[in-house]
Amino acid sequence: MNDIAYVRGVLDGDGFVDMYHPNPRLGLETISKGFAEAFSGALNKIGYIPRLSERDRTRTSNGYTWSWHSYQIRATCNNFFMEELMNLNVLPEENKLSYLIGFFQSEGCFRIHKYPKRECWIWHITNKDLTRLKIIQSILNSFGIKSGLITKKDGISMLYVQRRIDITKLLELGVKKK
Repeated sequence: MNDIAYVRGVLDGDGFVDMYHPNPRLGLETISKGFAEAFSGALNKIGYIPRLSERDRTRTSNGYTWSWHSYQIRATCNNFFMEELMNLNVLPEENKLSYLIGFFQSEGCFRIHKYPKRECWIWHITNKDLTRLKIIQSILNSFGIKSGLITKKDGISMLYVQRRIDITKLLELGVKKK
């Protein structure tokens, strides 16, 4: 796996980049310990020492309170690496799969809807950046995976993979459920 392309995929999903700090920083906050460890391991392999921390979070809105445990990964990088990372072309063959895995693990959502006589599988990404979703769709097409793309009235787009055979292909490629 190309770890730089994987890191870029994660950052293009739910990760973040802080270029305004004197030393650029990147990171991720997730509720999945396995995903946090995978991202941290990829940063380690490309020569950066990530800081992994845990915290309990709570949010209250309209009388409802949600609590969850999150994992935060942060790494300080040099300007040269950040420039290389942000200018990485994700479409060459050696980068496609790693980028796809990172993006799906970061931004994707897998659901199974169970009905009395059948079940429906769907893997989807909801994002405001239609261009990015079209790039992901072209990468999926290059692996023979059929997907759909819809844009809602509020400008939010959703890329989805719905056929079980295509979701099975994603799993075989190494794209895992969160």
